Amino acid sequence: MRTISSLLTILTVFCIGFSGNICFAKTELSLSAEIKVEKPPKDMAVTPDGKYIFILTDDSNVSVFTGSGILKERFAVGDGITRISVDKRGDKIYLMNSNKRTVEVVHVDFIEKIDTEGSPFKGPEDAPVTIVEFSDFQCPYCSKLPPVLEKVLAKNPKTVKIVFKNYPLSFHKFAKKAAIAAMAADGQGKFWEFYDYLFKNQTKLSKMDFNKVAEKLGLDVEKFKEDMDTAGKKVKKDMADGREIGVSGTPSLYIEGRKVRKRNESSIQKMINKALARQKSKK
Repeated sequence: MRTISSLLTILTVFCIGFSGNICFAKTELSLSAEIKVEKPPKDMAVTPDGKYIFILTDDSNVSVFTGSGILKERFAVGDGITRISVDKRGDKIYLMNSNKRTVEVVHVDFIEKIDTEGSPFKGPEDAPVTIVEFSDFQCPYCSKLPPVLEKVLAKNPKTVKIVFKNYPLSFHKFAKKAAIAAMAADGQGKFWEFYDYLFKNQTKLSKMDFNKVAEKLGLDVEKFKEDMDTAGKKVKKDMADGREIGVSGTPSLYIEGRKVRKRNESSIQKMINKALARQKSKK
């Protein structure tokens, strides 16, 4: 449960300047959120990106909240746990057990819900495993991913669908324009052709004439121009979806909602196999 307060506290802070004189500064603090837990809190840890808060309570449970204070998960950790910490990637927590004099390492695998409706995809529409790619056409690391994903798709032609989501980074000056152009091409069923062209010619983005690219790829250029506004809204939606699940860099891959830590063919295939095995065990 989360409560918001408008409480404003003015604190007077004493400081000593380089000259040795005492100076006064005012710091304004406002209580933006108060997270309530069912039992008294014993310890807490926050992921480096501030996305998740882990609270260890007296009843030997850990409650996981989003950075905005929404309860996401709650699980038991056993008696004797007195401290909790989180690793720098946010996917492992460390539980110190005073009774046993041990530290337990627990892997945390968050499953994100990603809206893929209307996004370009490759593979069977009803494939049991969905890979979502958040990418930036100006990102050099992103340009290395398509060959890997092509091999993955070739190896799993009936079980994998790859969905593309735009996430142009703010410091890449030409990425957003390229993303909008690619989504405008999607309006004529030519997204993947545009995708391939942009990545293969990534170093030329600063001088690229997208209308000429559209013409070269056989698109109706006038319709391509008309679709730019709608395409811009789609890119904006993709970016909002990415921010909601904590995407902070590109490329970012998710397999059935689970973040891919190692973006090589072997690691991706292992995650696909595990996803298929989980689905099979539920039947």
